[in-house]
Amino acid sequence: MRSSTLEHTPSRDATQPDGIPMEWESGLPARLLPVVREHYQNLIELSQALQAAGHPSEDIQRYVHALVASYETKLLQAIEAEKDI
Repeated sequence: MRSSTLEHTPSRDATQPDGIPMEWESGLPARLLPVVREHYQNLIELSQALQAAGHPSEDIQRYVHALVASYETKLLQAIEAEKDI
């Protein structure tokens, strides 16, 4: 993470309409992009909501870690499916 949370700050690099930096997409197979975008957006929204509610950065990091771990199976399945193509 760039900071204590996942708050996305657009850089000079171009971004997609959903706010995901284009650099994330380079090298990713097109079939994986929907999965990555979905989880990225969920992490941003979780972080912003927890910040707005006044949760400490340490708690936000723990929650984000737990959420990423919950996506592990789905992400790995998408990656493995891509390898089989």
